[in-house]
Amino acid sequence: MKHALVLGGGGSRGSYTIGALTTLIEQKKTFDLVTGTSIGAIVGAVYAMAKPIDLRAVIDSFTSDSIANNLFAFPERKDSLKVTPFVFNDYVAAFQKNGPSVAPLKENFEKIFDFEAFQASKMDFACLAADLTKNEPAVFKKADLKTKDDVTNAVLASAAYFPAFSMYPINGRYYVDGGFLNVTLGKIALSMGGQDLSIIALTDPEGHLEYEEANTSLLIRPILRLAPFLDFSPDKLKRQIVQGRLEALKFMNLAPGYIYTFYREDDLLFATLSRLTQEVLKKNSITVTNDELIKGIAALLGYHPGPLNSSYLKSFQAGLLLECLALVAGVSYYEHWHLGPFARKILSNLENFTVEPGNALNSNELAVQFAGARDLMAFFYGALKANNGKLPDEFDQIRSKFEPVYYLGLGWYILDKFSLVLHLI
Repeated sequence: MKHALVLGGGGSRGSYTIGALTTLIEQKKTFDLVTGTSIGAIVGAVYAMAKPIDLRAVIDSFTSDSIANNLFAFPERKDSLKVTPFVFNDYVAAFQKNGPSVAPLKENFEKIFDFEAFQASKMDFACLAADLTKNEPAVFKKADLKTKDDVTNAVLASAAYFPAFSMYPINGRYYVDGGFLNVTLGKIALSMGGQDLSIIALTDPEGHLEYEEANTSLLIRPILRLAPFLDFSPDKLKRQIVQGRLEALKFMNLAPGYIYTFYREDDLLFATLSRLTQEVLKKNSITVTNDELIKGIAALLGYHPGPLNSSYLKSFQAGLLLECLALVAGVSYYEHWHLGPFARKILSNLENFTVEPGNALNSNELAVQFAGARDLMAFFYGALKANNGKLPDEFDQIRSKFEPVYYLGLGWYILDKFSLVLHLI
């Protein structure tokens, strides 16, 4: 069976690809061919050299100034993208003179690309661009790339994300980013004989993704949102590398967790904690599903995280409850966590805003104004703690009005109940 790696496009989001690919390499996953679009073409060409290389250096060298001169950004976004300030008229004037120059990107790619290694490698390669002259897809295959310049031109044509870059000319034809075409991820790989596909996509978590599902054994796509395509802020690139590395572990079923990532050996601890959690919930006549907890995570994030089909999630209810608490407590999800330190970090952070129930609620006035959801959560926690896990009947109305926050308070109570055990882990 021919195994193919498929790398989607996404500009600076390619840092996520680097992280995910690092995990694939660490897990000794190998491929017979690689196809890519845009940043996927650049990373794919480097990977197809089949030689040890610091993949992070590929992204670390990418700043707005090292991608293009006068990199385009819409005026209302340029401050967040940290590019050289300019007005739209200046861009139009530059575009009329052949547009922003991609000379810096070409120079960067040529520094890291070893054509001899690429040519000697047994790994096949292809990248996708859009041929505007003929208004059709253009697939550049390894067999047709005879020189280093051929490869450079092919990947730059594939990465010509308009209007960030001007159209890329090759032999009198003009090309733009292959992402402008309605070509499903994996189609090119299948046409080259690929039978088993591993795909790294860079879509938004809520976005629809077209891919060759029937032939795909591994799909890695962002669970958490990534930065905009043209945001080359160094701190965001580094975080996205970590995110790609950690999320790949979960998609490969090598780590428990949903938006947070834990070590594989913690699985039994999570299963045990979930069983104990169910006992506490049953005692309180409460039924909570994983879907409801994920909705709670979505509410805290402000968007629905991407889907994850992992066997670990089936016995991960306590973990999802902890993840909700961790979000409220401001615990970083760009780290690889063991359960013990993770739980202790949550408890430590939560201690800063404990509220006594007697001071937080006037029983004659249920419409109490709280400083925020965290204070309300702390109120529920305090009430549960003061009443051995039962919320007094007079609080039923406020509980029903703020039920998601009540579940967070209950989760805090459960976590605190097992804190002695967790401190021993």
